[in-house]
Amino acid sequence: MKSFLIMCLATALAAAAFYTRPGRRELVFHLIDTASEQADRSWRKSDLEKADKLAKAVTIHDRILWMEAEKDGQVLYTGAFAHWFERNEKDEKGDKSEKATVAQVAKLIGKF
Repeated sequence: MKSFLIMCLATALAAAAFYTRPGRRELVFHLIDTASEQADRSWRKSDLEKADKLAKAVTIHDRILWMEAEKDGQVLYTGAFAHWFERNEKDEKGDKSEKATVAQVAKLIGKF
């Protein structure tokens, strides 16, 4: 009985993910919203033009349960459950973590 309930819930979750995949239109709205939020103002014509330009430059890949917006071989946005999420993949060489290492913490404490 538990297995049946788990299977029903998993099927319902997969169906919800499939039916609520965002498309190119939602990507444009997401880009406009993020541009206006960063500038702390309402939408402007320039925001719309930038978002439209980027939306035309990306390739949308349908992954059945989610969507991916790719530009120049790099995934910029992932869309699932009617939302777009920005993919911030950091380079291992370029971006250093802001977290302190064990040696730095030990040096601050003065035990070593």
